[in-house]
Amino acid sequence: MFNSRKSVVLRIGSRFELSCAPLSLCGAPLAYADKVKYLGVIIVACRYFKCSFEHVKSKFYCVLNTLLHRARGASELVSVQLFKSFSVPVISYALEAVSPNIVDKKTICAAPPTFRPQ
Repeated sequence: MFNSRKSVVLRIGSRFELSCAPLSLCGAPLAYADKVKYLGVIIVACRYFKCSFEHVKSKFYCVLNTLLHRARGASELVSVQLFKSFSVPVISYALEAVSPNIVDKKTICAAPPTFRPQ
């Protein structure tokens, strides 16, 4: 059973911008979307399969700033271990599954060299 209120249509391909005939699911019309969040990954309507990593970078810097604030007096070793435990999983989530392009990889790895995921 599908929930037509939670379902949308995302077009990917050379004709993604052109209007399309309305689609329906179980008699209810489906909305067309520019982006879809699926399992924490935002997929964008484009000429080719593309994911947006802006929300990931935002979460990464939020976690990093929180760690830097909370671990002010901690040793460097503790700070690096906290970073590896909390920040790296945020930035590296689903990267193997979506295979980001070169531009996305550069923006993801724009973090300071000490904090780049491996």
